[in-house]
Amino acid sequence: MESFQHIDDKGYNWGLNMRNKSERVLDLLEKGPFLEQERDKARKITSKIQGFGSFCLKTSSEPEILQECNSEFKKEASFFLEEKIKTARLALTDVTPAQLLTEEATNGNPGEPDAHKLNTISMAAFEVDGYYRIVEIIHKRLVRFVLENWRASYKALIVLEHLLTHGPESVADEFERDIDVIKEMERFQHIDDKGYNWGLSVRKKSERVLNLLEKGPILKQERDKARKITRGIQGSDNFCLETSSSKQEILQECNSNFKKQASFFIKEKIKTARLALTDVTPAQLLAEEATNGSPGGPDAHNLKTITSAAFEVDDYYRIVDILHKRLVSFTLGNWRASYKALMVLEHLLTHGPERVAEEFQCDIDVITKMESFQHIDDKGYNWGLNVKKKSRTVLDILEKETLLKQERDEARKITREIQGFGNLCFETSSEQEILQECNLEFKKQSSSFLKEKIKSARLALTDVTRAQLLTEEATNGKPGGPDAHNLKTISKAAFEGDDYYRIVDILHKRLVSFVLGNWRASYKALIVLEHLLTHGPERVADEFQCDLDVITEMKSFQHTDDKGYNWGLNVRKKSERVLNLLEKGPLLKQEREIQGFGSSGVKSSSEQEIPQECNPELTHHKNQNETTVIETKTEKPVIIPTNPKMEKKLSIKSSSTSLEYSKQNVVPDELNEGICDSKPLLAGQKNEPVIKTPMALNRKCDPIVYEVICWW
Repeated sequence: MESFQHIDDKGYNWGLNMRNKSERVLDLLEKGPFLEQERDKARKITSKIQGFGSFCLKTSSEPEILQECNSEFKKEASFFLEEKIKTARLALTDVTPAQLLTEEATNGNPGEPDAHKLNTISMAAFEVDGYYRIVEIIHKRLVRFVLENWRASYKALIVLEHLLTHGPESVADEFERDIDVIKEMERFQHIDDKGYNWGLSVRKKSERVLNLLEKGPILKQERDKARKITRGIQGSDNFCLETSSSKQEILQECNSNFKKQASFFIKEKIKTARLALTDVTPAQLLAEEATNGSPGGPDAHNLKTITSAAFEVDDYYRIVDILHKRLVSFTLGNWRASYKALMVLEHLLTHGPERVAEEFQCDIDVITKMESFQHIDDKGYNWGLNVKKKSRTVLDILEKETLLKQERDEARKITREIQGFGNLCFETSSEQEILQECNLEFKKQSSSFLKEKIKSARLALTDVTRAQLLTEEATNGKPGGPDAHNLKTISKAAFEGDDYYRIVDILHKRLVSFVLGNWRASYKALIVLEHLLTHGPERVADEFQCDLDVITEMKSFQHTDDKGYNWGLNVRKKSERVLNLLEKGPLLKQEREIQGFGSSGVKSSSEQEIPQECNPELTHHKNQNETTVIETKTEKPVIIPTNPKMEKKLSIKSSSTSLEYSKQNVVPDELNEGICDSKPLLAGQKNEPVIKTPMALNRKCDPIVYEVICWW
């Protein structure tokens, strides 16, 4: 820079300034007497300037005031930033408020968690998702007990003590594996700068928690005592006076609720846009998020959602593909993503489809390499040990069938036990039921609203059709079967070329998903397929010949739900009926004839009769065989089969009209046999009686009665 030359447009020589300044700095950097002289000179000038006390308007108390103002400003700024970070985490990640509260209550900062936080954490622990998140945080705090980070473990003991006395009963079983760590805390010694003996507090707290973990009479007494105290406090509402702290809590709660709603709205909009504009599925997004390379592992809620989605054929292959890529990325140095993929894979092996173990046999070599992984972070935490343990566990499950079966049985038992929590919730049963009902209703409305928005976006921005969406909804894995309206709409859409192939493709996938354990979706697909065989195009029977093996497997399905309902019997009956229809024998032809479908798949004009006076637009005439035929201007006639052998009256009633006829008041010449004891007959069949409409029905009736007559 000493040789720099530059003169600007106005003629100013910046090069000279640069050379002078660089020469002076070089002289100072030599650390010789010149530097010492300049520092002494600067010190004298500063002392002289600070000595102008008579002209300085600041007093000695003002610096203290400024320091206090600065500290107050820093506190407010820090609180504001913390709230913003919380809001961002709630909006952009899958973290819950209970999880954030537990992390804050067990951090390494001075100060113990207050009663309000402990009560909120205990209440959240009765939810399955909240239970797993809270337990995982406390486990981590206890395991990381070291001299430098003793405060977080001590605060975790406080939260654990409150959970043992106020939370679910299974907490004591959950933390039996941490007894060794808690025993180490009984020997802790520490006195701070102010002379406070923190070691004594830690030893007392650890001793009390160990006594509670023994699950003896002490735990039962403490839980009964806590229940009585809680009820007594809840019964003294009339003596509760609002203080400034309670108002502040109310304001904070209102702000947090508003932020939650706003962040939830933005998050759902972003998800809706991605789902609408790309081919990604919600399960795929969740699997990518749960196995990314960022710190923090997948929580229990994400693992449960991914496992449930793995029973769908499309989501199964997407999730498996993501896990394959994450495991292979270990060779590229992305160990964190591979470690999180191992966690998801372990949960899938114990909770997901049985074929997952076969799917990941090709990754055994990569998982074996992870057993020799070594890594310690800047804080001294040994991540290599975690990776080695997890890889060893996954390898044992993949290689040993007996261990896999044991783990799956144990996981099933634990899930059922956790779902049984709630008997120790201190709210009254009526209040709890009302709150649950309100929450369920709100969730249903929100879910319905979001589903409709996603449907609208998919219809507007993708190539999906309404019939395709309806078929996907009618054959999903949720409880409840497709209704008659949906079946009718799907059957009509199947006569269109484009919708036909879309509907058939969805049914193929649902039937194949039976081998993955998604029996409910396959059963609902059988219901739709049965309706298509009897009401849809004739080529449906040829289209599903390739699925005979899968449907045959469903004939041996066994399943009884928790309420004792035998779903296996329903599936076996439905599969047997569909197989009989797929044989394309007389049964299929007979079923289609009953519904009024000809060989072309649509109702023919010769097969239809309806009462004349039910509609003013009907035209009544007789054909050559003296058969009463009713034709319309817009639609083809419809047959109404009748049976004069019936001894009892047929009554069809509506709000304004009642139609009755019997064998006695019908002239024999006016009708012939319609529905025989063996099978229904069609007009024009040789050597068979001709179907006629009873003249007794040809009277004025309202549209509702007309529809009922046509259906009958």
